[in-house]
Amino acid sequence: MLDESVVSISHLDKSFRLSGLLSLLRPLLRAIRPGALPNADDFYALKDISLEVKRGECLGIIGSNGAGKSTLLKLLCGISQPTAGSVTAKGSIAPLIEVGVGFSPELTGRQNIFLNGVILGMTRAEVNRKLDSIIAFSELESFIDVPVKKYSSGMLVRLGFSVAIHTEPDILIVDEVLSVGDFSFQAKCMDRMREIRRDSNTTLFIVSHALTQVSCLANRVLWLDHGQMKALGEPSEVIVAYTKSQGERMMRHDGDRTRGAPVEFLGCEIEGGDGTPSRVFRFREPLRVRIKYRAHRRCARPYFALSVRGIFGNVLYACMILDGNRPAYIDGDGEIVCRFRELSLLPGTYQVACQVNSEDNLEVLTRDECILGSFAVDSPMADYGFNGPLAAHVSRYSTQNYADYRWEFPGQRD
Repeated sequence: MLDESVVSISHLDKSFRLSGLLSLLRPLLRAIRPGALPNADDFYALKDISLEVKRGECLGIIGSNGAGKSTLLKLLCGISQPTAGSVTAKGSIAPLIEVGVGFSPELTGRQNIFLNGVILGMTRAEVNRKLDSIIAFSELESFIDVPVKKYSSGMLVRLGFSVAIHTEPDILIVDEVLSVGDFSFQAKCMDRMREIRRDSNTTLFIVSHALTQVSCLANRVLWLDHGQMKALGEPSEVIVAYTKSQGERMMRHDGDRTRGAPVEFLGCEIEGGDGTPSRVFRFREPLRVRIKYRAHRRCARPYFALSVRGIFGNVLYACMILDGNRPAYIDGDGEIVCRFRELSLLPGTYQVACQVNSEDNLEVLTRDECILGSFAVDSPMADYGFNGPLAAHVSRYSTQNYADYRWEFPGQRD
């Protein structure tokens, strides 16, 4: 990796004028009376962003929906112009930001390869030389002479990504559009981006809600929150802080739902085996969930039920009505701890939820099950014994539970 900065962003602002009649009349009113009507209805999608990205670096960008991630990428590509500050980029840029951008719906896939390739800086001769490889990577051979208006969103992503990576750009920008593609193509794209990271000086910008993917690819991670830089640094540190913040936000939202209920959740702390607060765990590490509650009346022998959720639903479940353990009563403020001896979970982000039921199991004392926090599991696939070509993508598409297994081949010799 070279020390040369290829992207420089300095005190960048991007604001949008909220629509309305007053917004249309504002310039006229100011001309009549200078200083009248300040920009109270301006919405800042980005505010005072400054950073530099070096050649060959991969910057992951994370944040909640509406944080300003896509806006930043559009400013970098020149699709949008900043309100204040500056963005400078050295070299060619290949953006993959929105499905279908740069394609003409009436043209065929083959014709759009030439159109999009030229837009991205290739000559017609270069596109012609790489045409077979582009089509093969997209896996759209049977549809390449069909107008793209008949393509699905996933097919458009295949074509767009294939063209983008074959331009061999100085800067490759990939937004969440890859989540539209199917499993095998996403895996192939991830492998290609790893190759680019390893074998070239291409600078990558990756926006994704899949934190494990960001952690695997990025040298640094930028966390945007309401248009501002919340953190910029090592992937593990920034992702831990972001995950903790998301858990606290969910706790505030779902915890509020228990107010006025017989039992109210006051807080949740996720800890390692030694009781130290943690938000990122390794495979087979112990986990403790400490839940603080307030019982507004004396509740005899209640049932606590705690679940850990992945992207496909519950992956761990600890329920007193199943194991038979429960307190004699709860009354006033207190806490309860659930310990898992080891986490047999694949890499990913998980939510912790809980509810409390009455002794006869007929009343939900917290009104509902509430999300109280979140944590991440971040371990290399080698820890699980996974070394296959799709190993890095398994946690997005499997059940997220790990089971120790072995293959045998009876009758075969080494």
